[in-house]
Amino acid sequence: MIGQVFDERYRIVRKLGQGGTGEVYLAEHVNLGRQDALKILHEKLAADPEFVARFRREARATNRLHHPNIVSIFDFGKLDGRYYLAMELVTGERLDGLIQRTGPMAPVRALHILSQLAEAVDHAHSRGVVHRDLKPDNLVLIEHRGRADVLKVLDFGIAKIISGDAVDSVTLSHKGTIYGTPSYMAPEQFGGGIGDPRVDIYAIGCIAFYLLTGEPLFTGHLLQLLEQHVNRPADRPSARRPTARIAPELDELVLRCLAKKPQERYQSARDLLHAIERLQGAGARTATGRRTHKPASAEPRDTVGATEWSGQIDFQHTADVRDVLAPIGLAIRARAIQEVVRSLAQTLADLDGSSLPLFLVLNRIKQLDDDLAHHDAQQAALDGLTEDLEEATRAREASVRFALGELHYERSQILARGLSPDPALDQQIHDLEARVIALQTDLEEKLRPVTDHSISLAGDRATNEEQATVLYAELERLVDAELPRCARHPQLASLAARLRSVRG
Repeated sequence: MIGQVFDERYRIVRKLGQGGTGEVYLAEHVNLGRQDALKILHEKLAADPEFVARFRREARATNRLHHPNIVSIFDFGKLDGRYYLAMELVTGERLDGLIQRTGPMAPVRALHILSQLAEAVDHAHSRGVVHRDLKPDNLVLIEHRGRADVLKVLDFGIAKIISGDAVDSVTLSHKGTIYGTPSYMAPEQFGGGIGDPRVDIYAIGCIAFYLLTGEPLFTGHLLQLLEQHVNRPADRPSARRPTARIAPELDELVLRCLAKKPQERYQSARDLLHAIERLQGAGARTATGRRTHKPASAEPRDTVGATEWSGQIDFQHTADVRDVLAPIGLAIRARAIQEVVRSLAQTLADLDGSSLPLFLVLNRIKQLDDDLAHHDAQQAALDGLTEDLEEATRAREASVRFALGELHYERSQILARGLSPDPALDQQIHDLEARVIALQTDLEEKLRPVTDHSISLAGDRATNEEQATVLYAELERLVDAELPRCARHPQLASLAARLRSVRG
């Protein structure tokens, strides 16, 4: 299959992985020049009308969702008896693999990931989609625009459409069929019920427990899991991992998600998101809202579904760890010296108003600080504008490409019946393909002045940082000249001792 053009428009580049439902390939759309992940169902599954109905529903349900933390579905089709989905290609690491490799997460990092998950689920619920199979294997961390730990939610394949225009959703499930992964299923799902949005809240609780402890909430075979989810009270994460310093408030948040009765859980993903944000504090916000968040250590990245790693850092083979960390340590030390020198200079200027050189240098440093803060604010605004433009284009492109896929599917069905497609249908396909290309061109034109401004700001910031380095060197020289008289003043003596300490 490698190198072949699938359904007249997807050139198969390489296989990324496979699962119980089929294979996933890296594919290039020959007309649009886009790289996608192509999920192709096993042929035996295509013979199951109910499974095919759920598979087609995955495409339609997920295409209704336009959110930066949800993988987009672009296309749906059938060729030679096999159904496929074309979806957004994401490169990162699944949460289950990350925890298995590195162990439990720090609570701050776990909350950052959970807040993004709650945002994504809230978006889905607000559009009538319940995932019903949230688990670490369906959650991928990627790097986006220099930010680590950006979450992507995969696989809405057994999503339940709960909005009024999807009345056929109930007929697609029959009593006694269990959908989901037992380790992350809510008690009510084990009875064969399709469940309301609160089953996703329970799953988020199970995921939170796994992130914080490195262990599933419950273990065992299917019947054991059923009995525990239905009857056994959940442990507090802090009880399972007592050395982790998990706050009681975080324990309570997880336990509320894991309540056996749906009415005792958070009643919506939005309520859960607000609870997470209260624990995070005002400054710890998610990537989708362009909030500041803690940088994460570099993680190995793999294309979702692939078995190989790429980009993993191995200090034993690349460099001695001391050589890697030395520049970081020097920068931290230099910054610490600057802070102490500035405190000393400010105290000297306050005690002796006649020290004009100190005053002038301090004043210029403050002006540079203000300029740098202004540059940072402008850059943050530009980053926000860029993300807004990219996200709006991504949503429009996903909708247009899915409409294009529906037309291709209609055309393939006509051909399968031995008929010739209407020329008007071919023209519609051509027009939509041109529209997709135009969307990308339009985005590039809109981003060009934003990028130019960003480059200009980066240049100005670099100049200001160089000036600040020179000024701090002059300030340090002036402070050194005043050090002999610092011993006579307790506050100055303390700062002088601190300066000697950071200088080593």
